[in-house]
Amino acid sequence: MQWLRVILFLGVVLGCAFSQSASIQIPAPTCNSSADLLTTISTMPQCVSEAIFNTMVEGFMYSAQQFYGLSMTLLTASPDINWFCQPYQNVMAIIETFYTIILMGLGAYYILHSTEVDGRVRSKIWLKNIFFMVVALAFSFNLFGMLLDLNQSICTTIYSSVSSNIFDINAQLSNMIFALIVVSSFCVMNGLTFATLMARYMLIPFLLLLFPLSIFLYFIPFTRNWGAYLFKFIALVVFMTTIDAILLLGLSYLFNSPDPILSGTLKTFGLMIGFGLIGIVNAIIYLIAVISVVSMALKTVESLASIAMKIAIMLSFL
Repeated sequence: MQWLRVILFLGVVLGCAFSQSASIQIPAPTCNSSADLLTTISTMPQCVSEAIFNTMVEGFMYSAQQFYGLSMTLLTASPDINWFCQPYQNVMAIIETFYTIILMGLGAYYILHSTEVDGRVRSKIWLKNIFFMVVALAFSFNLFGMLLDLNQSICTTIYSSVSSNIFDINAQLSNMIFALIVVSSFCVMNGLTFATLMARYMLIPFLLLLFPLSIFLYFIPFTRNWGAYLFKFIALVVFMTTIDAILLLGLSYLFNSPDPILSGTLKTFGLMIGFGLIGIVNAIIYLIAVISVVSMALKTVESLASIAMKIAIMLSFL
């Protein structure tokens, strides 16, 4: 099964990613290498500036193509989580040390509230949650692997429907400065998309270690919200590439439509902006995920501050 996924992945990447090309034609150099000495000296400043601009444009274009190719590879790729079994087991060992403490606390709570109906009912609910927590933690490694496989399957399926020539960019720019602005912007947008996808790839091992902790926190009554926010953070990062694949599919249908406006130079600029839009969307996803966790942390700090203030007021009357 693993080899089948690898074959499908390579087929999609080789069939789609490497078929793209970008050709941006810039003004031809006006310097004449066969001119006489006086002409060569008089046109030297212009020749030097043209050489500098040509070098910069070619460098930005090459960098943009490299960012694009690497981004297409990362779009349907995830690291093998089996490489990180040892740190995962270390995290699980730390979490399992709290099992006894939780059960002892639950037993003490049941003894103290055994005469109350609500106390007994609450104890049974917590015992049920602890049971589900232990079961979920036992299969957390496989559950996280299933999430990655589900995302990769959806992403690969959607990506296979994307037109193979969607990012065949051909443009002819008559001004060197304008060409430099366009190509450098293209490079920056491609770089943003690559950076967000690379960050997602590097975060996967850390999310694997965070996943059992989020399960543990979710089933503890006092930290349930923390667990829910961590689940949200993990889901947003894991399924980020599925959203990217949907954007690519939408761009494929949009720019393959017979719309007369989206043709020629406008189509070229639209494709550049469209691919950069993927990086912007990924950055927004990161921002939403981080804000959700930070907001929960601020709420926790606020509640702790409120409790500390109440304790301080009570102590002031003693």
